[in-house]
Amino acid sequence: MSLRQTIKRNLDWFEQSTIMEPADGRWGVAERILETAGNPETERIFTDFPAQTPHDSWCVIESRRADCNFEAVLYFALAADTLQQEKYRKIAENILDFLYFRSGLLIRADKNAPSGIWNWSHINPGAFSHWLDDNGWVAALQLVLGRRYPQWDRKYGMTGWGLKLAGELANALDRTIHHSFPGEPGIWRDPQEKWLGWLQLPHWGVPPCMALLAACAVDPQEKYVWLVRRYHQYMADHLADFNASELTYGLIGATAAFKLFQDDFYWRLALAIGDRILVRMDRETGNLPSEHHEAPKGAHLVDTIYTANWALLGLQNLCRVCPKKEYAEAYAKLLRLLESIQDDGAALQYRGSWRGMYDLQARHWGGGNCYEGGAGSVYSGWTNAPIGMAMLWAARRESMLDLFA
Repeated sequence: MSLRQTIKRNLDWFEQSTIMEPADGRWGVAERILETAGNPETERIFTDFPAQTPHDSWCVIESRRADCNFEAVLYFALAADTLQQEKYRKIAENILDFLYFRSGLLIRADKNAPSGIWNWSHINPGAFSHWLDDNGWVAALQLVLGRRYPQWDRKYGMTGWGLKLAGELANALDRTIHHSFPGEPGIWRDPQEKWLGWLQLPHWGVPPCMALLAACAVDPQEKYVWLVRRYHQYMADHLADFNASELTYGLIGATAAFKLFQDDFYWRLALAIGDRILVRMDRETGNLPSEHHEAPKGAHLVDTIYTANWALLGLQNLCRVCPKKEYAEAYAKLLRLLESIQDDGAALQYRGSWRGMYDLQARHWGGGNCYEGGAGSVYSGWTNAPIGMAMLWAARRESMLDLFA
């Protein structure tokens, strides 16, 4: 099957699975489809994610997350550019209408939070839940979308909102890097408790850095350059402490920083991370072990929520900045692996998707479930949109780095 066929099947999943209801994007994209049959985490998930549409053995977790929706916007916009199908551009714009005009996710003015921050979900607009990773991606995506599609920038004010949010994230990084709460050694939490997330892990630290990089592409700020360097220096000093998932985030950050700043420090860091990833990869399949704390563990498990998805994007970037044969081979193996495991079953809620985890030994989706990870969670953002974007960039012989060009 060609890359374009793989992409088309995944776009069909967005439209047919009911994760995007209605299918034209007017009310955004839900967080995930959850397989409930035999899933021991179902009761806990239902308690904490109260918006659900039930079906016989599965349900749609209806939370409309800002990050998942912005990832879907970029995915559909790139699909429209690549496949020359204008309906995908209309879907992207419909999702943007939802985000900026209908969802209540964007805090425009509130006494309890700075303007420009996005709430985690639309279902609890009064209960502020601001995550560093989610808002980091949202800020970065607003800024790159605003540059790439000026008509949307004029309609939604993407650049202005993105720069506001980048400024808030910069302040959070500045006060939180190396700040541990009493009794929590090594856990970096915001001392003002305005943001959620643990910055000692690149999972939470790299997305805000991506926001600052996207901001520097629009309006360079010395403080942002310094903060990105400060965080990447921390990663460089602690590479041995990071599991496979955290290394993939680090690779995305280092390659993007090198693309923008052309500083050899980031090039050397990207290569150091790339070499560590090569050591961890399975030589035959290209898989990286599942090691994230919110996923079942195992070298034979393909984790598409926290590991393989970001590894694909990171290696794709790395091959653009360093034409090393070993990196190209690793990227090609992982790309083939993800192509090969795309769901091809008859069930519309899964067909054309990448579910949360694949068991290489059993040769089917499986491997267990956690609260937010595992085979039973089929995410719109985080999994399907990022993997789909990587496939599109592969077809275009580009990468995420082209967003910063």
